[in-house]
Amino acid sequence: MAVDRTAHAALVDSSGDPLTGTVWNKAQIADVILDPVDAEIARLDALVSGVTTYGVWTPTLTGSGGGSGQAYSLQKGVWARRGRVVHIWGRLALTAKGTITGAVLVTGLPVASVSDTDILAGASFGHFENFSGVAAIYGTLVVSQINLQYTAGSGTGSTGMLTAQITNTTAFSFSATYLTD
Repeated sequence: MAVDRTAHAALVDSSGDPLTGTVWNKAQIADVILDPVDAEIARLDALVSGVTTYGVWTPTLTGSGGGSGQAYSLQKGVWARRGRVVHIWGRLALTAKGTITGAVLVTGLPVASVSDTDILAGASFGHFENFSGVAAIYGTLVVSQINLQYTAGSGTGSTGMLTAQITNTTAFSFSATYLTD
């Protein structure tokens, strides 16, 4: 089978004169070599470019099976979006935990995340207080909610946070970066 070298042959201009030799066809090189790179750059630029929008939002603490009766002394969030990338920051402080059923979640994100459950984003917790039996908090943002996880102490694995770890005075701050559709 013959190999088609048409695109590569176009990379050089040759007059056929042995004294002149071969010169590079710079315009053709740009098309053959740089276009795929430019296309990838354009794809990545579209991911993060665009007008930056921002605002405030109200994060909510609830459970995977629902929640009611939560009261807050502080319930604030801010967000910024550029292209498909969203950054969120939030702070919650409870005065009453109410009823939380199932895994503990932060919901109410200002911009919906991608709906693909295989795409996860990490959430960071810079400050937390008044949890029961919690040494560290972790979070996974998936399908527009942050699933809280924790470790109870050194050498223990992380597990999903339940209502037993939340108190009436639980407070924490968090941030995350995620993609939207």
